[in-house]
Amino acid sequence: MQYRRTDINPFNSIRSILFLVLFFVALFFVARGIFTLLSWVAPVLLILTLVLDYKTIIDYGKWLGRLIRKDLLMGVGAIILTVVGFPVIAGFLFFKALIRRKVGQVKKDMEERAAGQYIEFEEVESTTYEPLELPPLDTPQAEPEPQPETRRSTKNDYDDLFE
Repeated sequence: MQYRRTDINPFNSIRSILFLVLFFVALFFVARGIFTLLSWVAPVLLILTLVLDYKTIIDYGKWLGRLIRKDLLMGVGAIILTVVGFPVIAGFLFFKALIRRKVGQVKKDMEERAAGQYIEFEEVESTTYEPLELPPLDTPQAEPEPQPETRRSTKNDYDDLFE
């Protein structure tokens, strides 16, 4: 029969709850620090996004417009979250512009590989050259070795299997 150890120590559960609360407090301070850092860097990220790929911001605005036309409440909510979460949206749009630019460069490289790349060249004047005459090679021809004569019989290798 198995016995089960019962531990009815209330301090274990209190300690676990305390560690859980401390973990979430630390997580809150880390998130607040990241959000503060992003709020300082967000205008720079937005300008860099415009420089890298301005269509990313235009596409985001079009998406918000389509969302308003499709579902007014969701569209207004998305606009409010965009204003409140401007630092996060600026970071998101910056990384999206980086990825779009990198994909465009890779696509361009692949097209150049497939189609070939033009290179600059100079045309060299063609002059007539006399063909080069080489002395004949004096290599002795090797005579083929004679084949040993094979005897013909009515038997073949298949018949030898049955003997």
